[in-house]
Amino acid sequence: MVELTGVTPAEAIHMASLHPARMLGVDGVLGSLKPGKRASVVALDSGLHVQQIWIQGQLASF
Repeated sequence: MVELTGVTPAEAIHMASLHPARMLGVDGVLGSLKPGKRASVVALDSGLHVQQIWIQGQLASF
């Protein structure tokens, strides 16, 4: 997304998480990493390879 559109990495993250949550009306519980919200997180390295996956606060094995 960053390379295709020229947006910043932070903007690309919002485009993939917060904006869809807002469109679905669930941004009060999903779409950003804040206390009290549900979250699943994928940690990538600089080559975009998956390093860790967190689902509902638990480290998942893959």
